[in-house]
Amino acid sequence: MITHRLLWCTYYAVDTAYTIDKDKKIVATLWKDDDKELLNAYNTVTLGYQQQLNSKWVFSGEYGRNDSNLAQHENGGAANAFFARIKCQGAIPSKVGSSGASLTYIKADPYFDPCSNTLLETTPNGWGYPTNGSNIDNVKGLVASYERTVFDNTVFKIDYAPVKRVKDMNGVPDDRSYVLAKLKLYF
Repeated sequence: MITHRLLWCTYYAVDTAYTIDKDKKIVATLWKDDDKELLNAYNTVTLGYQQQLNSKWVFSGEYGRNDSNLAQHENGGAANAFFARIKCQGAIPSKVGSSGASLTYIKADPYFDPCSNTLLETTPNGWGYPTNGSNIDNVKGLVASYERTVFDNTVFKIDYAPVKRVKDMNGVPDDRSYVLAKLKLYF
């Protein structure tokens, strides 16, 4: 378990994976905050599955549910989110020139991730995203991604997401599209 103190509250996180066999894996996370007075924004559990279809193709999906006070109050119930992804090959950090592409469908209710502490395995995450939130909060649509190992232990990835909001909210534009490029260094 990881405990992290951020300004006024403490976050508790557990992230685990279980390999069923060489082609199948289950993942699970728990993300909770102890803020009882201000937000109580997270009481989130996620569960995911990954299946290696053959030597080139991988299918994965993940579902999450946030039962926090904030999500309950703002939605009239829990906030849910999920993604489903099909990926062809992938960039191998130690193999220059290796590459891969994926197509992901994401859908997340408002207040699933109100403070940009994304739990589902999606990107981007942070304050530069439209409306200063994460991509797994009040959003639905497809994300197309491409990645390539450009240097030893260095992977370049670009995501294109012409996504829309799920629910009309003040200050949240209907078009929540983004293009994100990042360079990951592996040590």
